[in-house]
Parts: sequence; structure tokens; C-alpha cells
Amino acid sequence: MIVEIIVDVSAYPIDRPFDYRVPKHLESVMEIGSRVKVPFGPRKVLGYVTGLKAESEVDEEKLKPIDELIDLEPILSTELLSLSKKMARETLSYEIDALQVMLPAAMRAKYEKFINIERPDEIEDPSLSDFLKGRTRIPLKQLHDSHLLKVVKDYSTKGIVSVDTVVSQQTKMKKVRTIQIADSLTLSDLLKSVHPNAKKQTELISWMLGHAGETMEVSKLLKESGIQNSVLKAIVEKGGGIEGVAEVYREPEAPNLKDTPIPIRLTDEQQVALQAVNIATDQKKAETFLLHGVTGSGKRKYTYRLSSMY
Repeated sequence: MIVEIIVDVSAYPIDRPFDYRVPKHLESVMEIGSRVKVPFGPRKVLGYVTGLKAESEVDEEKLKPIDELIDLEPILSTELLSLSKKMARETLSYEIDALQVMLPAAMRAKYEKFINIERPDEIEDPSLSDFLKGRTRIPLKQLHDSHLLKVVKDYSTKGIVSVDTVVSQQTKMKKVRTIQIADSLTLSDLLKSVHPNAKKQTELISWMLGHAGETMEVSKLLKESGIQNSVLKAIVEKGGGIEGVAEVYREPEAPNLKDTPIPIRLTDEQQVALQAVNIATDQKKAETFLLHGVTGSGKRKYTYRLSSMY
């Protein structure tokens, strides 16, 4: 079996289907609209199956095999595939870009598909039972046997098994430096050992005594104590605290929105447009109005005035 694949590479010479050979164990489950991973040059890329055929113009010995089947069930229907071709043609875009906009953002992220055994008592296939060995959740990519893939696909349609997607987090967890301040006894002994000329160290230890045993972010400690990081580092090296790293959630900052005042006076053209809407409203007529104007012509001011009246 030969498949035509649009690879995930946005470039003019590559904006066409490429032929790949389907390995024997995938022939029974390969369908148009599924995604696969294929070798492309020195790397492996994502691809969309857009066609199936028995023969290729390229010598079959030169055809590369599909590396991995990503979707057990097609994610793109034939209608969406036809629509993507039309979009690419009419918007002068790459076909791969047209295919990708058909998918939700989560499916364009890094993720892995898992097979969940929903009704284990109804699994009658001995080869699948032997493969599972009592497991109720396995990665889809572990299935390399054609018979197992076909059985799982059949069980999926019956609801005996289900396939879910685990999306990996695309943003790195924010990490901050922390200090676990030593206990009061340790800090008191340290204060006695500090050289009299080391006034900044003495000041910092005295501050830390008021927060003995606490753990706080380094930035907060430096801000509240008014001491530089080099002084803190010296105290930590002497046993005044333990430095660590903590993961924190990224809190979205609320934007500082300012209310835009409703314009007191409208231009002559804005007044004419407003009057047309007022007349239709007074007569209880359902009409559609097109507000046309270049950037900066005052469409927003007109909208503010209109919304304040109704």
C-alpha cells in the first residue's frame, strides 16, 4: 500500500503530496485523514494522509516507510481535506497551513495518545489480553502488531476501549530562588561571630532573626531587608540559610483598562449615520447598517455613542 502525504514543512518546492510506503502492520488501519510521522531528509516530521493507492510513479524500493501512526481514527474528513485544497488554492497559501487550521490548537501541540481499557471483561482477543498483562492504560505508539491495531480499532468503535490525548505543557514552569532562613539559635551564634566591620552582614542577620525558620523568595528578602545579594550569599555560606529553587504558578496580570469617555460631539457624517439608526429604531424596522470608514475616522466613537443610547 502506498499513501500520499502532505508533510509539515511550509516551503514552495515541498507544497505537494509525497509518496510513502505503508508497513505491513499498519495497512489494515491506515485511512485518509490520519496523521503520521515520516522520515523527511535527516529528520522525522508530521504528515497528513491525503490519499491511498496501490502503485507509485517512484520506484517502490526508493519509497521510505511510514515511521509511526499518530491517529487510530482519522481526524480530518474527506470534506475537510477538499476544503483545505480549495483554501490553499484561493488564498495562495501552502496546503499544510490550510490543513493545520482545521485542527484545534491542542492538537497542534506536543502530545501523546493513550488507549484506555474501559470494559476489560469484554476483551475476548487472547493476543490483546496477553499484550496488556492486566494494564488498563497503554501508549498507542506501543502497538506495532497489525492484528492488535485492528482489534483495538474495532474495540474502540464498540466502546470497549477509548483513546484519549495527553497534551504536554508548552510553557516552562516558572522557577524562583528561595532561602530557608536558619533558626534563631543558629542566627544568634552567627551574629556573635561576624566581624564588627561587617555592618551589612550584621544588619542582615538582625533582620533574619525576625523571620527565623521562614522560607521566602530571594527577591522578596532582598527587597524587604534592603541588602544586596552579595551580602546574602556570604551569610548563606556561613550557614545562615539554605538556598533552593521553587516552582510557582504564573499568575496572569489583569490589564489596566481605562474607560474611554463617550464623545460629547459627533462629526456631521457620524451624526448622519446615527440618525439613520435612530429612524429605523423609532419605526421598529429591522435593518442592517454597514459602518464604513478608514482607520481613525471615528467608528469607535460612533459605536460608543450608539451603545449609550440603547
